[in-house]
Amino acid sequence: MSRFTNEEELKQVALIILRSVHYLQTGKNKLASFLRGSHSKIIKDKDLDRKAGYGALLWHDIPTIRGFINQLEEMGFIKPYYVQTGLYSYPILILTEAGKKSLEEKLKIPLQIRKETKLITIRDSEKETFSLFKQGCKPNEIAKRRGLAVSTIFGHLNKLVSIGEISAKQCVSDEVIMKILQAKQQVQNKSSLKELKQVLPEKITYEEIRIVLSDKLLYHEKRKNYCGWERI
Repeated sequence: MSRFTNEEELKQVALIILRSVHYLQTGKNKLASFLRGSHSKIIKDKDLDRKAGYGALLWHDIPTIRGFINQLEEMGFIKPYYVQTGLYSYPILILTEAGKKSLEEKLKIPLQIRKETKLITIRDSEKETFSLFKQGCKPNEIAKRRGLAVSTIFGHLNKLVSIGEISAKQCVSDEVIMKILQAKQQVQNKSSLKELKQVLPEKITYEEIRIVLSDKLLYHEKRKNYCGWERI
């Protein structure tokens, strides 16, 4: 394939992503999985695999697709918009005015192959837990199948939440998340897990608290740092 063809192909990639952002209005991770044609539970549960554009970037891996998405955000064609549900919020990607114009006029935006890298790596044991979790297995079931303690499985899930592979909402009920966030607002930001646990119902576990506190997407990002527990 010639360099010219590659460049033209990458310009088409931008339009594919902008079109998907416009119609899906979802987060970066889910968008990348959708464009890759992932068969993960989170895609199938929302019937995203039946929507136009599913698997449109099948020939690229997810880190590369995330790299494309990052470039479009850096260039000002897309931006995060925080949706509030109850006491917590989560980001979705939407088009900026420049993005809308580019999509309407089908402008070709040059992109580069630039994989998004993560500073934190997933170990083999965590990958195995992740694989079972994506198949719909609950923590107790994963622990039983793998012959590990439930607390160990929650530790794996906490790691996956902290690096953005999954969200707290996939592991903890909305009701429990709301109670943990409410409790966090009642205590000092630097309070220990033990102090936070004391103001929560007994049935809420340390594992659930850790997972909710690890999900940075539940909170505002200000000046590239997540500041406390301020809501939108």
